Parts: sequence; structure tokens; C-alpha cells
Amino acid sequence: MRKSVVISVITFALLSTGLSTANAHVEVQLRGYSNKAGDESQIVLRAEHGCMHNNAMYATEQLQLQVPNAAGRPKPGFLPGFVASVVDSKTKDSKGIPVSYTVTWKAKNSTSAIDGNSFFEVGLLTTWSSTPQKIFIPATQTCTVTKTPSSGMGAMTMNAKDVGKKLYLKWTVTTGATPKNTADTEYGPAAEITTVK
Repeated sequence: MRKSVVISVITFALLSTGLSTANAHVEVQLRGYSNKAGDESQIVLRAEHGCMHNNAMYATEQLQLQVPNAAGRPKPGFLPGFVASVVDSKTKDSKGIPVSYTVTWKAKNSTSAIDGNSFFEVGLLTTWSSTPQKIFIPATQTCTVTKTPSSGMGAMTMNAKDVGKKLYLKWTVTTGATPKNTADTEYGPAAEITTVK
């Protein structure tokens, strides 16, 4: 039986600057797979909910990760109703290897978007660098304001001009300084995994 190992649970309280205050977090798990440097492995990233705007929760239509080459070229897992892609960065290291990979899961259509009140998980197959290190995986979740939010009181107070507006949850911070939230974007710490000898 594989032991579920939580590598990092990242929780942050959202600051209010036009966005409603909420709790959001991302959880990265190995679920028994290896974090040993040089090994092939698998990780799971869980997004706990959609984007909140004016006290209403909206569905997730896209999740995008920036995976550094220290995790090898990742292979994304299947997410029903979504199309997954991996794009090599144009910047290469001294060996000609892309420095990172953009992994994107995008809803095939609006009915495939994941309800804002639901969590979802995506998996990645990885091959860790042979050098033990801390690996950050910045993530951006994208939602769109619709006439019918997943929940909340926002529909009663929603401004019609907001319909179609993109909302972002950006877990991209890798240092101590978190940018100030804006009317359409919330920020928090990037997911991280530490590989060992």
C-alpha cells in the first residue's frame, strides 16, 4: 500500500482589494511516489475551489503550471472535459534543454469548466534532477465571470459589465514578498517540492 505523503500544503488568506476575502490553497502530494533525486515519479496538484469575485464563486476553465526542468519534461494526466498540453520554454540552459515547461489544462467548452465549489486534481509524471533541491511549481488558475456563478450572493449584486471578465488565482510567489491583490487577480505562494538524496 502506498503511503500518501503531503509534501507541501500552501494556505494563504486573500487580501481585499476588490476581491472578496476567502481562503484558497493548493496541495501537492506524492501519494507514495518518490521524491528521490534522479528518480521517475508522479505528483498530484489539488486546487480547492474556483475564483471568487464580489462574493460569488466562479468555475475554473484553465489551470496552468510552470514546471522547471529540475522535474524533467512533465507528462500531464487526464482531466475529463479538458485538453492538456505541454510547451517547452524558448529559453534553454547551457545544455540546450528548456529551462521550464508550461503545462496547461484547458476546458473544452464552458460546460466542461469545473464548478467553483468543487476541488479538482491534476497529475504529472516527472523525472527529478539528480541534484537534490527545492523545486517551485508556480500555478495560475483562470475563471470567467458569468451570469450564473457557482454560488454566493454575487449574482444579486453583479454588474453586467463584469460578465466575461477573467479572474486569476496565481500561486506564483517563490520569495517572501507577495504582490498586492488586484480586482481580478489573487496571489499566493507557489507549490514546492524538495527532492532528497
